[in-house]
Amino acid sequence: TTRNVLRHVVDALSIAYNTAPSRKIRGASEQQSEAFAAAYRDGCVDERLEQASRIATHSNVAHVLARWEVDGPRLIVLGPHQCDLLWSPDGRDEHPSIMVYATRSMGAAFVLVDSERWIWVDDNWRVMHEELHRLGMVPWVAWRCRAPVCDYWDVELGRDLAECTI
Repeated sequence: TTRNVLRHVVDALSIAYNTAPSRKIRGASEQQSEAFAAAYRDGCVDERLEQASRIATHSNVAHVLARWEVDGPRLIVLGPHQCDLLWSPDGRDEHPSIMVYATRSMGAAFVLVDSERWIWVDDNWRVMHEELHRLGMVPWVAWRCRAPVCDYWDVELGRDLAECTI
């Protein structure tokens, strides 16, 4: 009862290296390379991606959102229990178009993110702050160990591992 078997199995499956990989931009100047490396360090990218890998191994999908804030880059990692997704009402999209997750930033209760903007809302869904991102696509990626078999969340995929642990 003192060992968390699921955590040990997930760690063994999701983190394949002892040292994080180095990342470099091809053709970048020395100054650009240093700025890129600093942004990765400031954003805790290696740690956040390890977290995303663990969540994807355990819960089938993690959502990773990249965001530049006043104090530097930020990588937000959300598991299925931390966010909700909405698809286009016409039902033609296979990928979600809006993500909603809880927050305490800017006095808001939730953040809504779509292909155009970030929106902070209070408990009554009144807009508190809005910020255009101009990406032309959603600013998150679904981090997965494998493609979903039956539905977006693929809730059956990790069930055997969790039941075995219990």
